[in-house]
Amino acid sequence: INAGSQSGVKVGDLFVAETITKKLTDPGSGEVLSVRKEQLGTIEIVEVEQKIAIGTYMPMTETLPKRGDMVVQMK
Repeated sequence: INAGSQSGVKVGDLFVAETITKKLTDPGSGEVLSVRKEQLGTIEIVEVEQKIAIGTYMPMTETLPKRGDMVVQMK
């Protein structure tokens, strides 16, 4: 992932990979009213550098993460 020790990421941290499946917008203003997301899998961090972290991916669906998808730290 594109966050590392500078961002507080540590070995053992868990993240969820998500992709946006739909944006609901106001037709008049174009304002995004809601965003629908799908959880793709979890990532357990195994190595951390200053600006990146490497993890083991465990899929939750058949859809694989792609560039531009998001990771959210699990609490």
